[in-house]
Amino acid sequence: MKKRVLTAILALVIAASLPVMAIASSWAGDMMAELVERKIMDAIPGDPDEYITREDYCVMLAKAAVWRSGAALPSGDASVFADADAIKPESVPFLMYLHGLGILQGSLVEGKVYMLPDSLVTRQDAMALLGRWLELHPAAPVSKTSVFTDDETISDYARSIVYQLFEMNVVTGYPDGSYMPRQNISHAETASLIYKTLTGNILRTYFGDGNLGNENGDSLAAKFSVPYGVCIDDDGNLIVFDTYNACVKLIKDGVSTTILGFSDVLDDYDFAMPYYLDGAQKTALFGRPVDGVCGLNGDLFIVDRENHAIRLLRDGTVYTFVGGEQGFADGRKGTAKFDSPSAIAMDKAGNLYVADTMNHCIRKVTQDGTVTTIAGTHGKNGYADGGTGAALFNEPSGIAVDGNGALYVADTGNHVIRKIDGGNVTTVAGTVSAVEEDEDYAPGGVLNFPRGLCWAENKLFIADSGNHEVKVLKQDGKLETIAGGGEPGDKDGAQSGETMLQSPTSVAYGEGVLYIADSLNNKIKTVWLDK
Repeated sequence: MKKRVLTAILALVIAASLPVMAIASSWAGDMMAELVERKIMDAIPGDPDEYITREDYCVMLAKAAVWRSGAALPSGDASVFADADAIKPESVPFLMYLHGLGILQGSLVEGKVYMLPDSLVTRQDAMALLGRWLELHPAAPVSKTSVFTDDETISDYARSIVYQLFEMNVVTGYPDGSYMPRQNISHAETASLIYKTLTGNILRTYFGDGNLGNENGDSLAAKFSVPYGVCIDDDGNLIVFDTYNACVKLIKDGVSTTILGFSDVLDDYDFAMPYYLDGAQKTALFGRPVDGVCGLNGDLFIVDRENHAIRLLRDGTVYTFVGGEQGFADGRKGTAKFDSPSAIAMDKAGNLYVADTMNHCIRKVTQDGTVTTIAGTHGKNGYADGGTGAALFNEPSGIAVDGNGALYVADTGNHVIRKIDGGNVTTVAGTVSAVEEDEDYAPGGVLNFPRGLCWAENKLFIADSGNHEVKVLKQDGKLETIAGGGEPGDKDGAQSGETMLQSPTSVAYGEGVLYIADSLNNKIKTVWLDK
């Protein structure tokens, strides 16, 4: 009886200032109801302030992960755990899903791995599991090394994760400044953590330590030099166009590796010297790779801005697919010319679309390498909607294709997003030449040198470089900021806080995660999007 009274009093005290810590059921009711609707919770528990078991916590975490990714649950049993017989049968697929992701590892006792399904979960254990789901590095440096009055009681394995979650506004402390890492976590607290993670549009550093350089390795060891572009390959891995290292990198299984551009010759600014050489994958050289797209049958098309070319990696060999000489010309391979192309996209038929920046045109490239101009007038920058033959652009630097084949163009010099559909060009977001404060709706919403675009989930994601933000344009015309706060900087966290980017130039989407080339921070960042 005393324990229940104490629990209720504690919950009421914490609810006044701390959504993420011990919460009274009335405070967490809306969040739990939302998680029930999303089928992440089966039902609101009779006593939400009751401590949650390890099994139930992990099942909720797995359901949230599946809800975000749409992944299929594995089949099979839980025999990897010595106490598999103690696990509820309906929990097995979810636990094995987490185990397969490396999130749930079990506890090693006398040479055997146990799930310990009925044991309770401490706050620091809950954060460690949540951190693995968010792919937070357990040894990542943090801006603050003293956060709570009881910092010394946080175990080393959880310390960095807790601090990272604190910086992301996911975790805070009690009113007295403590964290109580070894206290058990309740159903209501768990619901709050998962709800905030799913709905907070959490921005975090994915790869890169922020310093200029050219290093591979894990998320802490990797270094980039003004990475301009990102795309997702057919296996869901991230490809980074590390522009001023003149190379292309692959991030797979938590490690970055260079797959193209192996020159180590540097210029006076310690950037890689731009070169132009086709040939074997290990010897081919690039100028300034800025964007790319994965094509049919494992092909990778690369926009080499410095060399005015679209390069192709196919079966271990790099070719010049089209272009290679500065100028303007339509036609077949060997005759077509570009001028500082910046972005590329592909439709369902395998046709390529190129933002030919300094020609102020949009070009189409068929699978056989035939180039045509489909919008804009060569050598004439400006702003005009209308038929594709009359429309004018000003240094277009981003392009995306929607599910119906319509094109979206980041008309960078005009500070607007244009749409090409049915032979007509219209403006769908931004105000020409207006770069002042943000608005809520488009057209009329203000953009500032928008660059990279990505179409996903029936929305257009925009790297709004000059505003140091990433925005999303929804089907109803609403333009919303999902990362960044209008000022240059480097700050992770939930969008409800003051996150900061510095000249983001590209965005790519995969399984509920938006990847951002945060170019002047020399980092790749991610936003976990709410569906």
